[in-house]
Amino acid sequence: MGRADYPLLLHVPDGKDPASSLVVDGYVAVPASVTAQPGNGCITFEGSDGTKTVTSADLRYRVSANSGTEDGTEPEPGTPAWQQLVDAVHTDATAAEQAKTDAQTAAQEAATSAANAGQSAQQAADNLQELKDGIANGDFKGEPGEDGQSPVVTVTPIENGHRVSITDKDGTKTIDVLNGKDGKDAPQIDDTTVTDSAPWSSKHIVDMLCPPLEESGNPVVCYPVAGYPLGVKASWEPTQEGSGEPSPDNVRPIKGRDSVTVERCGQNVIEFLSTNDSNSDIKIAVDAEKNITLNGALTRRTNIIIGMCRLHWVAGKTYTMYVKKVGGSASLGSGDGITFAYSLFATDYNHYFRGDTTSKNLDAYIARDVALVETELIFMLQCWREGTVFNDFKFQIEVVPGTTVPTTYTPYTGQTATLTLPCTIYGGTVDAVTGEGQNLYDVLTLTGEENWKKDDTYIVLNSATTKTNIPLNGVCSHFLYRYNYGGDSLFVDTFNIYLGATMAKKYALDEWKALLAAQYAAGTPVQICYKLAEPVPITATGAQPIPALSGLNTVLTNADSVAVTGRADPIKRITDLEDAVASMTTT
Repeated sequence: MGRADYPLLLHVPDGKDPASSLVVDGYVAVPASVTAQPGNGCITFEGSDGTKTVTSADLRYRVSANSGTEDGTEPEPGTPAWQQLVDAVHTDATAAEQAKTDAQTAAQEAATSAANAGQSAQQAADNLQELKDGIANGDFKGEPGEDGQSPVVTVTPIENGHRVSITDKDGTKTIDVLNGKDGKDAPQIDDTTVTDSAPWSSKHIVDMLCPPLEESGNPVVCYPVAGYPLGVKASWEPTQEGSGEPSPDNVRPIKGRDSVTVERCGQNVIEFLSTNDSNSDIKIAVDAEKNITLNGALTRRTNIIIGMCRLHWVAGKTYTMYVKKVGGSASLGSGDGITFAYSLFATDYNHYFRGDTTSKNLDAYIARDVALVETELIFMLQCWREGTVFNDFKFQIEVVPGTTVPTTYTPYTGQTATLTLPCTIYGGTVDAVTGEGQNLYDVLTLTGEENWKKDDTYIVLNSATTKTNIPLNGVCSHFLYRYNYGGDSLFVDTFNIYLGATMAKKYALDEWKALLAAQYAAGTPVQICYKLAEPVPITATGAQPIPALSGLNTVLTNADSVAVTGRADPIKRITDLEDAVASMTTT
């Protein structure tokens, strides 16, 4: 009979395999180098008949690398650590460009690193299962030896490891392979100090140069990292038609929303929809970059209608229109009235956005004003000078938020998300990226058939609603809503509708119910919109990712307000920091 030996061959991640190890009493010594380096390794079990290897089996393993941690502490301005940041900004602007790229992938890297441990464990489990399946299928059965007995290898789990059993003509031998110890933790990084030997972590650098961006308003103007996904959430409160205090003689219906739009564009908010081709004197051309070219001569004083535009602006906010000549020539003719003025008119010509009407500067034109309510506007050049000649006269137009004239032309680049709400929502929020939102208000419609009661002080409708509310917030279509038990108003509190003491004195109970019934029959029912103490979740359709544009981004909504989150552009932050430092040195 031949003697059977059971050596272990170890293949380590760095490729420098240690000498093979022999099994002694079912155990084997594992050299430290086996788990010294992160990566994939392999344990090979060999069975021999004394002359040659007759069977073998592989068990793969993985040594994982540990990641460092950081405490996120940020140095205060004025400290040496902060000054080092300022100095680094001035001396190495290219580092900021790299940080900008890092910011775009930071979220993906974080998710990937978080999944590494789970992937490693799953890989080990898969490899072990592969070995088990192979053994079960006979893949690792050796050829029959001289005695006709083929060695068989099996693997079974034990506490803190696995047991490998090898059965041949002499019986069964076992080897216990125990799980290795965890690798050493990576060095801890202290982000509160910066030295040549202890630099900041890459995450902390990204957080410093590209910090979280949070802005709200309507519109929101911000400078996020280009391509970084923006978070955009719109919100609104109940609105009412008309003006003044509501009363039975001044009914102000309450309005809700069935949909909400959110738009993101660059600094230029004017979008060309169509070009006018009907002008007999002047030929108009608009290229892909929205450069406008005029050719021809005016035979009379006229308004040159260039085309229809959509303005992505917010009514009542200040905007600047800047028109700049970029090629060709023009010469003014003679006449009186408007000399040379670029204008945006509502389609009924009752409202317009325009600057100086006596300007003779053909190279640049500036108009600053508040935005119109209308968004579909006619763009024209008003030139009441007969004989004016245009020879390849090319110009660009921008309309930007605020009062600052843009220095670099960018055509309109926009994206619009139209979010359809599940029902009419009188006040709430909706996320333009996920579609998730909240309904914050509920509406009660009164018919006069309710079980109203009156005592010496109040008129009250008990159990008007089953929903708890915030009594301070609400509106009413026909009466003043105000949380005041003694007032000339009504309100909702603890499930009941109350007429304040002063208001209750004006009506007998039957008169009050008759008023409600008459308004309901007339199609103008008395409605109360009250704020819920616990918002109701909703889901809208039409949500979509909204990536940031390069440079200035304008985000606006037809709701009341929009909140935007993202990562701040490091180049803009560096420019602002340099300007701030320069201003401190000159004062």
